[in-house]
Amino acid sequence: MSFDIGGMMEKIRNMQTEMEETKKRLKEIKVSAESGGGMVKVNMTCDTRLKSIEIDDALLKADDKAMMEDLIVAATNKAIEEVEKTVEQEMGKMKDGMPNIPGLNLGF
Repeated sequence: MSFDIGGMMEKIRNMQTEMEETKKRLKEIKVSAESGGGMVKVNMTCDTRLKSIEIDDALLKADDKAMMEDLIVAATNKAIEEVEKTVEQEMGKMKDGMPNIPGLNLGF
């Protein structure tokens, strides 16, 4: 059984190209998360860029700063969790085609 280093290097180059394309795609994928029964909504891209925060008028009228802060943090953390899941799914698509080589970490 021989090891085809040239073929392996080609697969690695292809995977690097695919990884760059995936990173570009992640910048375009948007996730949303809510807290407080929808009183706070956070929108973020999958490169963890916060795009917007929507706050229900009823929450503003409640004049409860601490509650608003907590709801913003909760919604943001939920959005980050969604980003992490999406990134894992997108990057996982690339791992499927690569053989398992002990000690080779390609950054997934």
